[in-house]
Amino acid sequence: MSSVPSPVTVRLFAAHADAAGASQTTVLVSPPVTVAAVKAAVAHAHPALAALGVERALMAINYTYAGNTEPVAPGDEVALIPPVAGG
Repeated sequence: MSSVPSPVTVRLFAAHADAAGASQTTVLVSPPVTVAAVKAAVAHAHPALAALGVERALMAINYTYAGNTEPVAPGDEVALIPPVAGG
């Protein structure tokens, strides 16, 4: 198994995109590359996102919600899902 960090591009929406100042961010994640590791890397790279609770946010991989232990493979589309409220 390689210990070389992998780049992961994360799509950002709504308040997350506003806080980061961009619609996506790329972070380096050391193996094992999981949803939790990607969240931690995003929080580290963007303190404003950490302040929004990015580590508790939902994430999707290839348009499917993913839990913290789900692996993230090279080329996967990863999205940070903003909190949603409705009425």
